[in-house]
Amino acid sequence: MYTIDLSDAFTERRPLIVQQISVAAHTCGFFQVENHGIPLDVMENTLLLARLFHEQHLEYKSEFIYTSPILHLGQVGARDSLHMPLEPVLPAPGLVPNFCIRQFLEWDVEVLRVAKLVMELLSEGLGLESGRIEDMACHRGRYMDADYFPYGSQGAILNLDFPPGSNLAVGPFTDPCVMKIQVQDKPNGLQFKDGDVWLEFPAWDDLLVSVGDLLQIFSNDNYKRAVQRVVADDMMEPPVSLSIFFYPAGGGNLGPFRELLSNNEPPHYRRFTLPQFFDQAHYTDPLSSFRFRD
Repeated sequence: MYTIDLSDAFTERRPLIVQQISVAAHTCGFFQVENHGIPLDVMENTLLLARLFHEQHLEYKSEFIYTSPILHLGQVGARDSLHMPLEPVLPAPGLVPNFCIRQFLEWDVEVLRVAKLVMELLSEGLGLESGRIEDMACHRGRYMDADYFPYGSQGAILNLDFPPGSNLAVGPFTDPCVMKIQVQDKPNGLQFKDGDVWLEFPAWDDLLVSVGDLLQIFSNDNYKRAVQRVVADDMMEPPVSLSIFFYPAGGGNLGPFRELLSNNEPPHYRRFTLPQFFDQAHYTDPLSSFRFRD
């Protein structure tokens, strides 16, 4: 697992940090960050509230959650998600429990600060200006999911069958976004694929940054999207995770960054709008949908 020390990002070691992030994003699409500056009590309190919500009675939870299957990459599984829009619009009244909103917004402020720095480093890793990703308003479109991964197929609303003996809570998936920043409350559960090996995200107090489908497209395959899964142990509490997803808030056509293209490096993907992208992401693999055929 690649680990990035963000305390070095404003020192003479910044070029090394850029190189480390670039290698991680190019190789497997994920890395954990330490010394991110988010107060431990903010992280603990936000995770605690998320678990408190998910452990409420189903009759109460069902007013707020959805149980989401993943529909591409052959995934099997489900997760119970409390979904909260953050920007460009906040959630409508009644969409998120009142006792969660203030803490979730505090968490968003902290994660957004880290996200802007990580976007700078990822941009520099592509040889672009540090503000290139942020200039696409990728920090202005975001939402948060507080996810709960029941053991086996026992989602709160939707039950899906798993192979006999499987301990998968959610099978392999990628994220239809530019980038995701995630934290979980247990050292087990979330796994990322590095080559043919599944690696576990070990430290709950570090943040996990993963490359989404859109950033692989924007980078013209210089960066690789993260392939993930969640495993569960019926002898332990189901894991809870908090994920903030970032996507472009502006309109217009999207595609590989033009600065990365040349006669020797043509675009690997055709251009598209964000609604077109999300339409594809709901039903199939968006990279395959927009990739030029040889």
